[in-house]
Amino acid sequence: MNFRIIILQLNMPSGSRLSEYEAGKIDAYIEAGKTQAFIAGKLNRSQKAIHTYLKKKATYFEKHKNGSKKMLTKRDERSIARHISATGSSLSRTKHALNLQASKATIWRTVSTMNTLRYVKAKRKPKLLEHHKVDRVEFARVHMTWNFEWTSNGGQ
Repeated sequence: MNFRIIILQLNMPSGSRLSEYEAGKIDAYIEAGKTQAFIAGKLNRSQKAIHTYLKKKATYFEKHKNGSKKMLTKRDERSIARHISATGSSLSRTKHALNLQASKATIWRTVSTMNTLRYVKAKRKPKLLEHHKVDRVEFARVHMTWNFEWTSNGGQ
């Protein structure tokens, strides 16, 4: 007879955290000299949960931050918004102007989540042709010596 043995490894979901009330009961039972197995039976919790609480009692109820540290602080985000809205600079120029260590993609994600900024495509301008350049130079030559003529009353 051939038997095939299959071993399944199941990732069990972790149980809910202990409440402060349950933690107080555990402390009281431990002071009374009860075992972890006895406490687990009384509280209808696993012995592992009781053991984990006793091992990490000082930090058990502290909140742990998940994920990596943010590259941009709230101050950085505000300065990005202020710089882009004031100058209309590109992301690369904003990064270099504010001396940020974050990537361009990180700055883009930050900008895209801001409700105060929205992208507006620049209007197209007519091409500056050669006769436009000549006209501008001629205008500058004619008005180079003007001083008071620019005022509304003609310098009077």
